[in-house]
Order: sequence, then structure tokens, then C-alpha cells
Amino acid sequence: MRRTKGGGEIAQSIAARQRVGRALLDPHRMGVVGLDLSLTGAAACYLPPDWDYTMATMRTKLVGYQLTGAITPLERIARIDHIATSMKVFIRSIRQTDPYVKVYVEGYAFSARSSAVTKLAELGGAMRYALWTTFGIAVEEMVASRARVYLLGKLPRGKGTQKPAIVAALNSFGFEFGSLDEADAFVVANAARAELGMAGITLVEPGAIKLDVDGKLVQRR
Repeated sequence: MRRTKGGGEIAQSIAARQRVGRALLDPHRMGVVGLDLSLTGAAACYLPPDWDYTMATMRTKLVGYQLTGAITPLERIARIDHIATSMKVFIRSIRQTDPYVKVYVEGYAFSARSSAVTKLAELGGAMRYALWTTFGIAVEEMVASRARVYLLGKLPRGKGTQKPAIVAALNSFGFEFGSLDEADAFVVANAARAELGMAGITLVEPGAIKLDVDGKLVQRR
């Protein structure tokens, strides 16, 4: 038999929903986590609501899982489970002080080999499902090029040129990450702050970046 809520419980439930609603209307009260998913080195970067644009007040997480030789179905599932579980632990620790944190993940690179995209999509789906069923967090997607445009202003052309440009830009702000995966996760979180109306770091002069009617970042010519 289903128990009917008393007046006190209903009032508490309404108050909790109102707190969530106020936080969602005020993005300055929430931090962001950027995810860079990889089967060999998945990374996360957390920027708190009051981030002071230093590495001291951000948090990063790198989860490595190397497999060699022919990979069995069991090993594939074990790897996905290990990465998703590790990220859940990281986000659970963040939610202790930032219960309204938003999570963004870098979009898939469809230019990559189809088999690689398929395997990465398996991880992405497992991660989204884990965060939704555990915390009620709906992971949002960040287009990689948009995140990089916000940081760099203009993307360099040529194969293999964007990663060095990103590292150089981050170094100019005094940011030295332990891996490229963590750097990519930061770039996602940094752009997510901008989309939520909070400032991130950028090499672009003020006014060179604007938002379109959908609130997405675009480059002003």
C-alpha cells in the first residue's frame, strides 16, 4: 500500500524543488564538469561556481585502462564499467559541496574510424546512463570545435595543429596539465562556463566572441 505524504514531507519536497529551480535559474551557483572520454585515458575537469581562474581551485581526474592484444567481450565491458564507476565516484565527491553541478562531454569525432566511434559511443552511453540513474544528471554535449574556438578564437588549420595550439594557449595562462586528456576536459568545462553566462579563459579580445539566438558560441568576423 502506498503511503501518503504528510504536510511536513510535502513542504520539504516543495522547498527542495524550489532550491533546485533557483539554482537552475542562476548558473552562477553551479559548477561544471567537462568530460573527455577515451577508452584508454578518460578525463574529467571540475570548475567550481567561484572558480578564480587558477589551477589551485579546479579538480581533475584521469582514468586509464589499457588493454593489449585481442580484447574479449568481457574485457570491453569491464573497461567501460571501470571508467564509468571511477567518474561516478569523482562526481559524487563534487556533489557533496556542489549539488547542482552540470556535466558536459566532448562530442564524438565522426571523422575518426567508424569502429573507434562505435566503441567510444558505448562508453558515452554507459556514462550518460550511470550519471542519470545515480544522480539524475543529464549530460550535455559540447562540440569540440566550439569549445576550442572559445579558447583560441581561431582554429589553426592542418592535421595535428590544434592540440599543440591548445597546449600553448593553456601554458600562456600558467596551466600545465598532466595529460592531454585532462587539458581537453578543461577546454570543455571552460566553454561550458561561457555558455552558462560565466566567464572562462580565452585568448580572444573582448567582443570577438558572441552568442547566437540559441545561446551557442559563435565567432564574430
